[in-house]
Amino acid sequence: MWDLEYLLLFGLPENKLELLDGITPLGFPFVNRDSAEAHFDLWIEQIAQWKRVPSPVTRVSMEDHIVANIGGPKLQLFRRPIRLELPMKHEAWDWLKSGFWRRELWEGQPIGFEKGWENSQRHWEAKSQLWGSVRKASEGKEATYCGGVDLMLSETTAVAPDFCYYDKPCGDWMIGGDFYSGPPDFVAEILSASTRVIDRGIRRDLYARAGVRELWLLDPEIQVVEIHKLCGRSYAIAATFRAGETFKSDVFGEFVFAVNDLFKSQWPREEDRKSKPNPIPQWFMPPDMRLGLEYLLLFGHAERRHEIWENQAPCILAFGSEEEAQLRFGHFLKDICQWEGVPLVASTRIETGLEVATVGRFQIVRRGQHVRLNVAVDGRKFRAMLENCAKREAWDWGEKDVQVK
Repeated sequence: MWDLEYLLLFGLPENKLELLDGITPLGFPFVNRDSAEAHFDLWIEQIAQWKRVPSPVTRVSMEDHIVANIGGPKLQLFRRPIRLELPMKHEAWDWLKSGFWRRELWEGQPIGFEKGWENSQRHWEAKSQLWGSVRKASEGKEATYCGGVDLMLSETTAVAPDFCYYDKPCGDWMIGGDFYSGPPDFVAEILSASTRVIDRGIRRDLYARAGVRELWLLDPEIQVVEIHKLCGRSYAIAATFRAGETFKSDVFGEFVFAVNDLFKSQWPREEDRKSKPNPIPQWFMPPDMRLGLEYLLLFGHAERRHEIWENQAPCILAFGSEEEAQLRFGHFLKDICQWEGVPLVASTRIETGLEVATVGRFQIVRRGQHVRLNVAVDGRKFRAMLENCAKREAWDWGEKDVQVK
């Protein structure tokens, strides 16, 4: 069985975070009706406990699904998939997403680029340019490559790199033909305001331990490409290339990459550097606007990645001030205790500005104006979910052209 956290952490359709008339939809596939019904009952109970809704929760049969309204969230059982609709506030949506691109909120920024907004479009453009360059470098080769695809590095670790490359054709080494399994030959990460420390830290270490032989770190803001090569179980920086330079890679033989090509952009960097961003407000959202745990679970990823680091799913949010982060931390902790069905626990103060609480499968930490959550999950269950996602029949919503087995 998958507990409710798997639905909220990994259930966004195509990993898209959307707000549709105040609702964020999530979906989860099942290969048979019995399993779907068992999870429908389980998740109703778990949501009701989390939201303090008295039992029993009424189920209503509609034309093509069964629905349960659970104190705001709406859970729907179709022929096989389950859909969850979560009410979300658009004000929180705007601030929490944009905060990932404000440099002052995050450590590890390049010298001279410690303040201001980072242009998310240049980030996506760098992904597109890298894709095009690798496609040219791979002409005539039987290779498999993509960006943003779920990848099981091991039984305990899953990632979704900005780009990964396997020097082999698609085959039965893949998960259901749609997702990747095992370490790629090459991984590239496009750095951004909120991910520079992560990409240079935990993600870099995970790729090294898994045996990814070459890692590129591309920074669109300063137009730099770092090539990291595997030495044992850690990386060493082999070379750094800047605007105007070209380079080759062991993975791609004699093909010549140009830094200028990788960072082509229609958004002039000079304009960003001249502009003076407004000061960060003390409160992103008014103190009387309560944020439930769903905001941390759904918004706590810079680029909506499915990630599991050694059987821990990480989430993090930045707020306008320590005062705001402390208030949100308290609300999240209360929700966690309700989720786990235990009395409210007090956090432990480690030092000034640092407090921690562990409740069941959740560990929540506030450091300054950041709130971080680690959720204990099982990488093998995530892999089983990917296997289901790859099966068309598991997404049978009841359409006439889909045969139920």
